[in-house]
Amino acid sequence: MRLQKWLLKEANVSPEEIDLIILATDTPEFLSPATSAAVHYGLGTKKASFFDINSACAGFVMALDTASKHMIADSYLNTILVIGAYNMTKYVDWKDKKTCTIFADGAAAFVLRAQDSEFSRGRLASSYLGVSEYYDALGIFAGGTRMPITKEVLESGKNLHKVKFLKKFSPQLNIENWPFLVEDCLKKAKISKQDVKHYIFTQININATREVMKVLGEPMEKTTTIMDKYGYTGSAMCSHGISLV
Repeated sequence: MRLQKWLLKEANVSPEEIDLIILATDTPEFLSPATSAAVHYGLGTKKASFFDINSACAGFVMALDTASKHMIADSYLNTILVIGAYNMTKYVDWKDKKTCTIFADGAAAFVLRAQDSEFSRGRLASSYLGVSEYYDALGIFAGGTRMPITKEVLESGKNLHKVKFLKKFSPQLNIENWPFLVEDCLKKAKISKQDVKHYIFTQININATREVMKVLGEPMEKTTTIMDKYGYTGSAMCSHGISLV
């Protein structure tokens, strides 16, 4: 909540001006209600509506793009608060070296404001790609309706109520797909790679970032790598989708 209050102060936006709150997270405070309900109450954004998005790693990009399209579709939505929140350390099995060395906690927030001018700068384009065959590879598999948390589940020793890798991802998954997403988004925005000042990729693997920049023919100076300092903060980052702003 402190982040959102600080952001509104920095943006010189009052809680009463917020028309909509979109919160992206796959570590919600509750299964129900939406975590955005707690944020809405805590900020005192009385006239705003709110909802959550769970798109795992792609959550923040999805929320940002959803907010932009809501503004286009509904003229009464002038100011939207977009939040990405990730609290995966609550679900880490600290005896599992495959996960405990990767995941971290974080949060990010944007305030989007509609502009009437055709010359205003803002979101230019977005591009998405879903690879659904890995739906059962990484996740928290106990706690939902398919596998409620029971005594048997907790005593099984599998720790499926914690974040788990159940099968391997292809090491080429991001290297093959990110360049396509970048090129597709640039094409939609009608700009070139030379027009891009900075790339922000999900901070899951520095080698994947290096390889993607190499494929794009772009220098590493045009991107950021912070996973060595902060770990992986999932839906609190721009990741697994492309949005040009």
